[in-house]
Amino acid sequence: MTKTVIKNSLCFFLVLCCLLRSSITFAMEDTPQDIVKKYYVLDLQGARLGLQADGDINQLSAWEYEPGWDYSFIVDSITLYNTKKISETESSVEVKYKTIGILGGGDNLSTYDFYEIIDFIVVKSGDTWKIKAPLTPPHISASSAIRQLEEIIKIEGGQNKDRAKNIKHTLQRLKELAGK
Repeated sequence: MTKTVIKNSLCFFLVLCCLLRSSITFAMEDTPQDIVKKYYVLDLQGARLGLQADGDINQLSAWEYEPGWDYSFIVDSITLYNTKKISETESSVEVKYKTIGILGGGDNLSTYDFYEIIDFIVVKSGDTWKIKAPLTPPHISASSAIRQLEEIIKIEGGQNKDRAKNIKHTLQRLKELAGK
């Protein structure tokens, strides 16, 4: 009788462990909103910029190739705006960006003040969700842009005096824009 009780207890324990493991796995599965949020947080931090390219952000998208962008949107705030389920394997996640500038060519800053809504299409790929579209230029914070330009100055080492002067001027404008 004791062996049966131990055997039944062990079976119960194993079944319970399996159930708990599957519920934990299910609870940790990312939703389309989670994928988009991870993507825009990494993008905001500069993960898609050439000098700071980050492989983590590539795992969140379905495209194979990210072009080298000549410009980036400087973003003040981001809001997850709206989510719509299109099908079991596709969702639409709208994100609202408050753009305060566009940085082009590494040292050309144009200031703006507008809102942009991007409708990310997220598709189920195996056991996870990935962003299918659109492939937009980077949307970064002013502090990410500042770090990027400071890195360019270090790499170039002031070889081109005019470019270094333009970058330093742009850095000053970005710091003012960021309120630093």
